[in-house]
Order: sequence, then C-alpha cells, then structure tokens
Amino acid sequence: MSDQVHEAHLKYHYSLRYKLRSAVYHVERLGTYLNSQQAQAQPPEAIVYRVNFHFDGFTHVIGSALDIFAREIIAYFGQPMPQHVYFQTAHQTVSSSHPGNAILPKLDDPTWRSEFSEYRNTATHESVVGSNYMNEITVEGGLTHIKIRFPLPDDPRAALANRTYKNNPDIVEYCRRTLVRTLRLLNPAYVEVRDQARAKGAFPL
Repeated sequence: MSDQVHEAHLKYHYSLRYKLRSAVYHVERLGTYLNSQQAQAQPPEAIVYRVNFHFDGFTHVIGSALDIFAREIIAYFGQPMPQHVYFQTAHQTVSSSHPGNAILPKLDDPTWRSEFSEYRNTATHESVVGSNYMNEITVEGGLTHIKIRFPLPDDPRAALANRTYKNNPDIVEYCRRTLVRTLRLLNPAYVEVRDQARAKGAFPL
C-alpha cells in the first residue's frame, strides 16, 4: 500500500467506523427511550426534543458515513479527490478511470437513499419529527406495556397540515432498517476492494 493510500485509509476508514458506531448509539438509545417509563412521565415537548435529537444525530452520521465511504473508494483507486464528494461521486470517479470495473455495480445509488436524503437534508434545517405520535399499548402475561411510536412523514418538505404518515409508521424501525441497508451497501464494496487488492498485490487499484 502506497503511503498516500495508507494515509487516506487511516483518515477515512476509521472515521467511517466511528460514524457507524454513533448511528448504532442513536438507534439503541432512541428505542430504549421510547419504551421507557421515563418517556411516559415527560411532557410532549420533552419527548419530541429527545426524538429529534436522536433522529438528527442518526441521519447526520449515516449521511456522513456514505460520503466518507466515497472518499475512501476514490483513494483506493488512486484518483484525485474532487472538491465536493458525495456517495455517488465514487461511482462517477471510478467509472471514468476504470470503466467496467467489477466494483461499479456495488457503488450504484440504492433506491432507498433518495428517501433518506430527503430526511437528512430536511433535518439539517428544520425538525422532521413533530408532535404527531401515539401510545401503543400491549398486554403480555397480564402486564400492560406502553410504547411511544413516532411516524415519519412521507414527504418531510410538505406543509405540516398536508403531511401523510403511511410509509414509515415507526421511526425506530426506520432507523434500524436504514442502518442495516447501509451495512449491506458498504460491505460488498469492501470485499471487492480486498479481492482486487489481493489479485493485484498492491494499492492503488
């Protein structure tokens, strides 16, 4: 591995790992909080604040992880780093310098990312999560359990009065699903980088 690629690996890969660890933190804390008696005892504005805090943090670190991943891939292929790098920049850069490379299908923009980007970009400037939540009551073994469930708006940019909440009725499940999707997106690309590096015997690819 060249010094330049090694430096990029240290700079980007471990930063990405920290972002993913932060994403796990936000998902776990959000789920625990909404299932807790602590949340039940708090006023609505305190609950909404806490949910927004974790959702803002989650969307920020997942979005950052995808952008950092693009920088990492570009560095592994030894290409000059563009001034502005987003997830799709990796595919654009590698396809220009290595057309037909086996990693390209693994860098395709997934269908779920457009919805995620809408949530992330909206959360950057305003609150995605409002006071539209419900108490979900279940009874197991004679014990009553109350869980607070927050839906996400189908279109976070819609006027508050016009918002619908059909696609993602549970914010915790959405975050968990997005985290899994992110890992399923990144891991195959890392495997491809590893295999190409082994076959070539050196970086950059």
